[in-house]
Amino acid sequence: MEIRVAEHRAEGTALDLSAAGVRCLVAEEFKPFEKVAVRLTLGTPTGQAHGHVRAQGVVVRATMIPAGADSPPHALYEVAVFFSEIDPRARTVLERFVQAHLQRWGGKGQA
Repeated sequence: MEIRVAEHRAEGTALDLSAAGVRCLVAEEFKPFEKVAVRLTLGTPTGQAHGHVRAQGVVVRATMIPAGADSPPHALYEVAVFFSEIDPRARTVLERFVQAHLQRWGGKGQA
């Protein structure tokens, strides 16, 4: 996935995803209430890229995870983004994607 503010761009890994937003890990710092553009690459169960979804959003939480013995050698940031603007078709794609993952995992775990 990718988060962008003007020329500030960060690629990251989604931890939680819904049609309303995403929680992710990135190597760049974002500030709460910062408006961002999000580009999600949706994958298949085999890990192949299936398609992309774009949305405008607002950072609602940003927490630094410091580097340490039990973590990566550099700081990471856990960032939660609320999708403030998303095309209805893209929202439907996300809803179906999340539902498919929930069914695959039996309603347990992360989608």
